[in-house]
Amino acid sequence: MGLWRHLLHRQQLPGKINHLGGTYNGAFDGISLQAIVTVSASVLNLTAMSIDRYKAIVWPLRARNSARCVGLSVAFIWAASCAFAAPTLAFSTA
Repeated sequence: MGLWRHLLHRQQLPGKINHLGGTYNGAFDGISLQAIVTVSASVLNLTAMSIDRYKAIVWPLRARNSARCVGLSVAFIWAASCAFAAPTLAFSTA
């Protein structure tokens, strides 16, 4: 455990004290928020692509998704990703 704490402490910037006993500044929360949003959007996007490929293989003669359906899916993915990151923004101490 000591090695991990040492490595985490070396990567943090001077500023406020965090829960690990290290320090960080306000930019840490923005980077953390951006990471959560982009990672969850990527996972949800890959899930949507997998569902689309599954439907194309199982039902090859059915009509494809409309542009409206795709647009709503993209909007849902980004809204859900922002919702997943909302607790980080709400409970940040920066």
